[in-house]
Amino acid sequence: MSTIKVTTIQDTSGGNSSTTEEIFEGRCKAWLQLDANNTSPSIQNDFNINSVDYTATGRYVVNFSNSLSGGTYCVVTSASRADGISLDGVAWPSVNTRTADDFNLQVTYTNNAFSANSSYNNLTPILGVVVFE
Repeated sequence: MSTIKVTTIQDTSGGNSSTTEEIFEGRCKAWLQLDANNTSPSIQNDFNINSVDYTATGRYVVNFSNSLSGGTYCVVTSASRADGISLDGVAWPSVNTRTADDFNLQVTYTNNAFSANSSYNNLTPILGVVVFE
């Protein structure tokens, strides 16, 4: 078996390249696992995330460590309950106001009959976020 050791991999035109670190970390521009515990969100694991700011109940600003090229990136999100108990309703994260430096993340929660907003305090979600550009 042979081993190839390089710092950067580049296409034949020289226009597209990836470092070995980028390949190892993944080609997404950022990812985040967040314990969205009300006013004290806690980053559990991340790549290219500097901080997460609480702005209101269920609302956060996610700040990148390294800016992206603009605000036209795709953010994929998921939510699950932190305590491992199945949800008695539905939680869904949504994203708006994307900039090169950050984006707004909101978590909405409703009861299992979809008839009313339930207390956000009952949810304590773990949020998964992946950013592609």
